[in-house]
Amino acid sequence: MNGDIDQKTRFLRLAKFKKGEVKVLVATDVAARGLDIPNVELVIHYDQTNNVEGYIHRSGRTGRAGKQGVSISLLTDRDQ
Repeated sequence: MNGDIDQKTRFLRLAKFKKGEVKVLVATDVAARGLDIPNVELVIHYDQTNNVEGYIHRSGRTGRAGKQGVSISLLTDRDQ
């Protein structure tokens, strides 16, 4: 899911993810804020943000409403 995909398609893909029809959602920052997706158990950060707020919002997709979740960051030398 990214900014180049039209809004209707984004909504359809998100709905399938929420229903459990799709088990993995790969997204750019378009999914970092404003989405309420229950039961997300894992967020993997592939491309790091340049600020703490972005990291918190991305990671905040998991472990919501008192549930446990895991956030993993993949780092390279470029991310130092």
